[in-house]
Amino acid sequence: MAERARLDEVVAGAAASRGGGCSSSAATGAGKTALLADLADRALDVTVLWTAGIESESPLAFAALHRLLRPVLGALDDVPPVQARALRRALGEREAGGRDERTSGDDRFLVFAATLSVLAEAAEQQPLVCIVDDAHWLDTASAEALSFVARRVAADRIALVFAVRDDQARRFDGLGLPELPVPGLDAAAADALLAEHTGGPLSPAVREELRKRTAGNPLALVELPRILSAEQLSGRVRLPSRLPLTQGVERAFLDRCRRLSEDAQTLLLVAAADDSGRFSVVQQAAARLGASDDALDEAERSGLIGVTATDVRLRHPLVRSALYGAATTSQRQSAHRALAAVLVRAGDPDRGSWHAALATSGVDDVVADGLDAVAERADHRGGHEAASAAAERAAELSTSSPRPRPPALRRRP
Repeated sequence: MAERARLDEVVAGAAASRGGGCSSSAATGAGKTALLADLADRALDVTVLWTAGIESESPLAFAALHRLLRPVLGALDDVPPVQARALRRALGEREAGGRDERTSGDDRFLVFAATLSVLAEAAEQQPLVCIVDDAHWLDTASAEALSFVARRVAADRIALVFAVRDDQARRFDGLGLPELPVPGLDAAAADALLAEHTGGPLSPAVREELRKRTAGNPLALVELPRILSAEQLSGRVRLPSRLPLTQGVERAFLDRCRRLSEDAQTLLLVAAADDSGRFSVVQQAAARLGASDDALDEAERSGLIGVTATDVRLRHPLVRSALYGAATTSQRQSAHRALAAVLVRAGDPDRGSWHAALATSGVDDVVADGLDAVAERADHRGGHEAASAAAERAAELSTSSPRPRPPALRRRP
């Protein structure tokens, strides 16, 4: 497979101190996430760091960068102190006895330089492969920091692999990185995938029609046979006239979800609404909504989520959009309200405030005040775009019209 070989070349280059990267683009369900997971599984004698853009998290400055760097933040002790201080502030960490300083444009450069320094220090121990999935949903600050790094690793043992969905309105600037499009499967691969995932007889004519109508999209070829009848698969009944890829795949995910208990469905909705990816957060928020301890096991057995000791990951971005989009407004608000409570108690007020805002349909000055505080903290960290987004949403939720700008934003023109 040409795509795997190209990614192997990127990793091999990093191992030989010829750092670089590439930007992989694909249609929804074409297998980019699976390709990245395969790369992570096959990469030997390297350290793999993984992050992903999440739509609901895009207003949070440096959120995706924090997830990527979390396993190697110990290297901060080995980078220039001025860089370390800037990065710690950007990631919301306050040094003991340190001042709550506002991040300037120069500090923003220091944050980017510190990111490169931390990765370079970690790469001294073992080559690094930084995987960034759904890069089109990166928060602006993280995207700029990673772009900065990608332009400066030619002599380092660092590889960066970005993946984007090319059917999204929001775009990610690939920085002139080599592009790696992920096409649909060829006839032989598509036939093999259908044979593996179809439980009963499959007519050759139906197999060919499914391959053509999905353009060889792997996720569609896996999921659509689950929702087609045995008569349709065998060719005794014609296939539906319309098989829209995204709608068909999302419908398959929803059908699987609706066969689960109410508690398991609640946990899956919380996981879809969550943007932290932390197992403890999802479990506690689901418990606040009445989900039992057995709900997690049932949801995991369904194959819709993957769970480790610390993380929860939905199987595919379409699982998130399907589960979240199918929920009622009150169900989504309940999930966000539970997540807000858990995140605030866990010491993550920024995410907690945004979830509180998503749980609010009218005006609420308490929630607005929380977002003003988010704007203040984001501005101090140099996340000016995130600060503006929080202040704008606070104004929408406020009973004061016009609402005064937060102090940090009043200092800027």
